[in-house]
Amino acid sequence: MSKNLEIDHQYQQYLKRMQLDETKMHPQQKIETKRAFYGGFSQLLVLMFNDVADIDDEDKAVLTLEDLSVQCEQFWKTQK
Repeated sequence: MSKNLEIDHQYQQYLKRMQLDETKMHPQQKIETKRAFYGGFSQLLVLMFNDVADIDDEDKAVLTLEDLSVQCEQFWKTQK
């Protein structure tokens, strides 16, 4: 399996994008950050399997994924 398909690899990529260094985190912050990441990742899987997979029209499914991406972009633009 490709390393890109490993959740922990994606977690490490997330830390880099957010400019977070686990070695500099308080132990509880490290635990809660990883829990939050895995929680969000798990919820995305539920969304994909339960909702997006049920969209019969492939074009509509793609538009739905694009809309989800835009929502994430809009969120991050408001963060400082």
